[in-house]
Amino acid sequence: MNISEYIESKRNGMKKIKSDIRERWNNRLVKNSWHLQGSDGAAQYLANYGNNIGIAKAIAFAICAESEGYPEVAMGFWQKAFEIETGAAPAVPKKSKTTVTTTVSTVIAEAASKLVEELPSHLQPGRIVTMQAVDAPLDREYYINSPDYWGQPKRDGNRLVVVATKDKVYYQSRSTNIKAQPAIEINNLLLELANQIGTFVVDGELYYLSSTGSEHRTAPQAAMVNEQNGQPVVAKPMYAIFKALWFSGKDLTTASEAKRIEAGEEGSIQFWQIDFFRLSV
Repeated sequence: MNISEYIESKRNGMKKIKSDIRERWNNRLVKNSWHLQGSDGAAQYLANYGNNIGIAKAIAFAICAESEGYPEVAMGFWQKAFEIETGAAPAVPKKSKTTVTTTVSTVIAEAASKLVEELPSHLQPGRIVTMQAVDAPLDREYYINSPDYWGQPKRDGNRLVVVATKDKVYYQSRSTNIKAQPAIEINNLLLELANQIGTFVVDGELYYLSSTGSEHRTAPQAAMVNEQNGQPVVAKPMYAIFKALWFSGKDLTTASEAKRIEAGEEGSIQFWQIDFFRLSV
């Protein structure tokens, strides 16, 4: 069964779009302008809010998108429903001109076959082993007062390594899994920075900011806080750079931690300067 046949077999079974689907469409997709970004908009919603989405809800979002006049967004949700139900990504009919959204599974396939030419093997997407957290053996005050240790803010999110090139950005979890982009805006900023300074690899933390400033591991958690405080439910994705592993054409995995942090700080400043410039114009 191809995707067109699947859609036809499922579309008539949905008689009415539930109010909670309409609410999420308006408060999450429309608020973020994802409804204007075609299949990428659907992919972005699924990356932030669709980790445990079911078949029925994916179909409901597809039909909602169709009713609102956004067929490319709808196709992204149809493909997700197909993938959940069949366990395989749908094949697009040869004559179809429909744009199909890029799923996490296709990103993984791309990352495995298209490695970054200039990077060594241990810094290829999906192969980067990050430093693991360990319990500190001494009291907190010792590390605060010692000149041998540096402190960085603890972010309440998920570890995310970024490999940014002039053409593409790869995202890798602590467990070396390739992830979908966390936000189109962040992806565009990273691409712009890579085009200015060249390929870089940074280690950091992805988290979501609520309207009260609290940090959360997922977008739904931050959105819940917003809703409880009577604020727009859209959660703001944030990426905090801790250190650089490749910067200015140099492998920093053999350098000191201080050098990695210094390079990460330099990259962070340029990254946020680009963002500030965009917000200022």
